Amino acid sequence: MRERQRGMTFLGLLILLSFIGIFVFAGIKLAPVYLQGYKVMKAVADLKNETEGAVTPATIQRALEKRFDIEDITEVKPKEVDIAKTEGGYSVHAAYDVQVPFFGNLSFLVHFEKTVNLSTT
Repeated sequence: MRERQRGMTFLGLLILLSFIGIFVFAGIKLAPVYLQGYKVMKAVADLKNETEGAVTPATIQRALEKRFDIEDITEVKPKEVDIAKTEGGYSVHAAYDVQVPFFGNLSFLVHFEKTVNLSTT
């Protein structure tokens, strides 16, 4: 009676490991970008707590500059964050793209966007 072979061939193992390796490498390249993006979005969202009361574009700009310096945010500058006047206060909109080279001429484009409405009262 013949026994059936079980298991994976060496070629199958190499293909599987190469796919896993590509995803791990992509994760290693993208993790710092997403961590920095999270810091930017948190800094913009925390403006509600930091600028209670007297909200002006200058105070918003100073609060952003302080947070970006403390968090060591380098992907976007505080001057690149849009501050627009609305009916009840100001709207702060941070939107930026980061291009991350992967290998060869292949790269990832990551888009981040966050809007926070601040009231003047």
